[in-house]
Amino acid sequence: MSSNIIEEILQKRKTDIAERGFELGYKIPLHREKKVVHKFPSGRGLVLEIKRASPSKGLIAPDLSASTQAKLYEGAGACAISCLTEENYFKGNLQDLMDAVKAAPNTPVLRKDFLYAPEEVEVAYRCGADAVLVIARMLSVEEILALVLECKKFGMTAFVELRLDSDLMKFEKCLEVAPQNLAVGVNSRNLKDFSIDTLIPAMMYKKICDICKRYNAEVPVIFESGILSEEAVALVSAMGFSAILMGEAVARDVNKAQVFAERFAQTKTSQAGNFWIKYASRLKDKNSFSYKPMIKICGITNSADGLEAIKEGADILGFIFAEGRKRCTTYDFVKQFKSEIESKYSLEERPLLVAVITSVQSESGKEALKLAQEEIVDAVQFHGKCGESLPSFLESDFENIPRFAALGLENDESLEMYKNLKLKGQPRVLIDSSKNGTCGGTGETVKTPLLEKLIDISGEKALWLAGGLNAENVQAVIKLYRPELIDVSSGVEKEEGKKDFVKLHNFFENVKSALE
Repeated sequence: MSSNIIEEILQKRKTDIAERGFELGYKIPLHREKKVVHKFPSGRGLVLEIKRASPSKGLIAPDLSASTQAKLYEGAGACAISCLTEENYFKGNLQDLMDAVKAAPNTPVLRKDFLYAPEEVEVAYRCGADAVLVIARMLSVEEILALVLECKKFGMTAFVELRLDSDLMKFEKCLEVAPQNLAVGVNSRNLKDFSIDTLIPAMMYKKICDICKRYNAEVPVIFESGILSEEAVALVSAMGFSAILMGEAVARDVNKAQVFAERFAQTKTSQAGNFWIKYASRLKDKNSFSYKPMIKICGITNSADGLEAIKEGADILGFIFAEGRKRCTTYDFVKQFKSEIESKYSLEERPLLVAVITSVQSESGKEALKLAQEEIVDAVQFHGKCGESLPSFLESDFENIPRFAALGLENDESLEMYKNLKLKGQPRVLIDSSKNGTCGGTGETVKTPLLEKLIDISGEKALWLAGGLNAENVQAVIKLYRPELIDVSSGVEKEEGKKDFVKLHNFFENVKSALE
């Protein structure tokens, strides 16, 4: 695969059009046969994709019938249908588009392709499409506006795909000329190398909403790519996205379409989704100009330690709720501490607060869950003996709890659990050390061979790391893995449950030095 597949696709496309014209040799009606132009998408829900192949996955459903697939999608309650018409890498074509439009006359249909010329919009219109994809990162402002204005001319929707900060400015220009003819999507797939990070849409979400508010425009925001399970669908809905564009998961098994659509509709915006929007927004702001890891100081048991950690620059503070540990704290302390920092720091200056639990049934665990339900802490970290608490983590009873998982990396079984958590839609999983079946609090580092194996099999580029970190080894960890988040507790203590301010200061100083 090319190092920049999007450029390769675009150049091949331009060659094909130069040789065969904008209709690419297909018999396209001179006039649009479908009289109505549907709004895209028609409401909240799933945009289901007709997709035979992709550069990253190869053949997915090579023998699918676009007509049959479109009928099934409309029957499943899709809020729109996306039809790939790119021939060389996705094995779609304009005949698929026309077949899909005829088979699903009551559902908006998107022509998904790497369009660059207004003439391609006109062809899509004559084929019956209601919307076209406009990929911001591969086009200049002038090229994007030409496509958007052509959509406006035909009453169609320009589905503008964003991923980079520079794309936001291009989107603003679109709002200036055609606010009623826009939908916006954020692709979790990097079209340069086709890697996936399902937190990317969350990073862009707040910025997009803020821009739309400035223009008093109601523009649907759609999450694209990387969603493969019911739990993942629910989390995206909980974040507040208008829709999810799903390709591979339903192309391989169309029977899942209705299940996914129902799960999306049943899940409302919640604190579980808001936590990831909040975290992602802070991460994006922190890394606006250069890489800087998020730092979580865990095991806070008193105000002095918490305030010192904030002063040094902690992004997240962790409070442990596990009986029998000296680092264990209480509901009352965390509530009091939250009030204290609210009086001293603005919302932007305050770190995120996380309650760490090892059991959902213990009294301490129940106190932590109560803190999350009352929005005193931002999230709960499910952390147990070799993943013991993780089955509870995935239960529907906790779906509305803002949460993430900590996983002790001990053996191949824990690698499988990591893969399962990611499949279930978790954007991030905290990797911790494990000793004799006990995860966390051991003061030992993660076993390097297992961590390397995890990176190799998952392709993970945004690691959250804990376990035995301190001022002496943090620079090496940063230079070797460039983790997105570093979690430290015992490495900055003078005794269990009490922070050493000198160690704390040195830790932050060494993080800074590693970045220079």
